[in-house]
Amino acid sequence: MPIRPILLLLIAAGVIWWCWTQWGPVDGINRDLLEAAKGNKKLAKRLLEHTQKCYPDKSERWCVEKTIYDLNRDRGVIKSRRSRTSFLDFRTMTRRELREKIIFVGLFVWLFETVSRSLERWLR
Repeated sequence: MPIRPILLLLIAAGVIWWCWTQWGPVDGINRDLLEAAKGNKKLAKRLLEHTQKCYPDKSERWCVEKTIYDLNRDRGVIKSRRSRTSFLDFRTMTRRELREKIIFVGLFVWLFETVSRSLERWLR
């Protein structure tokens, strides 16, 4: 029984589980918003509720981003959502970005397996 595919599946499942746990909110508060509020959960909740009252027709994600932008603007620190080097920063990524990265890693693993099997056959 080949152990290699089973091992790869276990590793992939572990990576996906770890990514998923890092992605979720903390106590119902978006991680980006909590970071912008410097860990102050009461402040983050209060500001988000205020933004949602002011813009009731907007989505929750939009309100979170607006609140983060307002916090950074008021502090005089306008910065991008994340740096270009944060390929593996799962706390700030959307579900779509996470899904794309999982697909990318899966394709990389498939390509690695295909090349390694071809080399094994060729070297026999």
